[in-house]
Amino acid sequence: MRATIKISKLAILLISVVLLVLLSSTAIAVLVIPHSRPVPQTDGGDSSVDAEPSPSTIQPEEYAVYSALFRTSFPRGGKVLIGNLTVAGDLPNFEAGIPADVQSATIDDYRSKGRFPGILSNRFDVPRAEVILVEDCDIDSVLHDGRWDAFWRKYHSGYAVFRISRVGFNRARDQAVLHRLSFGGPGVFNAAYVLLEKDGGVWRVKKEFGHMMS
Repeated sequence: MRATIKISKLAILLISVVLLVLLSSTAIAVLVIPHSRPVPQTDGGDSSVDAEPSPSTIQPEEYAVYSALFRTSFPRGGKVLIGNLTVAGDLPNFEAGIPADVQSATIDDYRSKGRFPGILSNRFDVPRAEVILVEDCDIDSVLHDGRWDAFWRKYHSGYAVFRISRVGFNRARDQAVLHRLSFGGPGVFNAAYVLLEKDGGVWRVKKEFGHMMS
């Protein structure tokens, strides 16, 4: 009987030691191994987070405005040469020529985007026209050295090459302003601001202002 009691006490002691060792190991593991945080997920269950677009990214609505501008300028189609980089800054006479119906929010957005020139891709919708993106360095070169014959041969055109700015929108995104420049040869230059309005989901040129030409 006494032997049985001694064995039982020994068994209880051994079990207590084992439990103590296990509990100690668990406590150490909790202290050493950091807790992982849950990864935020999108509505679709994807754990990746969409990156914010760069300020220099040309927005789809800007291409819709560009397309409306060139559809108006080239109603019968033809070749349209456009520099592949948007131009920054204002034309010299911007402040003096702003029409009263241009909203301040439109101007603010135009100037804000103008600080972030963008690279254009050929996403223009100009029926019957062939839009050709021209390397900006080629435009700089021909304006500097005046070798227009070689420029026209390279791009198979002899009419004009355009540079365009980013597009500013009002808060309702139904008014837009940009400026465009065109070069047609030695000393042939034309520039203006263009005001467009969206009516029935379609952008239309309303007026040009702040003209400069030579």
